[in-house]
Amino acid sequence: MPSAGGRIDVLTDDKAATITAWLCKQCRVEVVCRDGPGAFAQATTDADPTIVQVTDRWHL
Repeated sequence: MPSAGGRIDVLTDDKAATITAWLCKQCRVEVVCRDGPGAFAQATTDADPTIVQVTDRWHL
């Protein structure tokens, strides 16, 4: 398990299907910090609607 704040993985692309599949393989994802594109939001919701989605100050 990576330390808090550390990079977990780098995906091969930013397609919704890739993101959803990766999230579904992870154990107990509770929070996703993401940027604005709707595809990321939908992919996260498709993987698990209970995941809390947040953004950082840089992406506001």
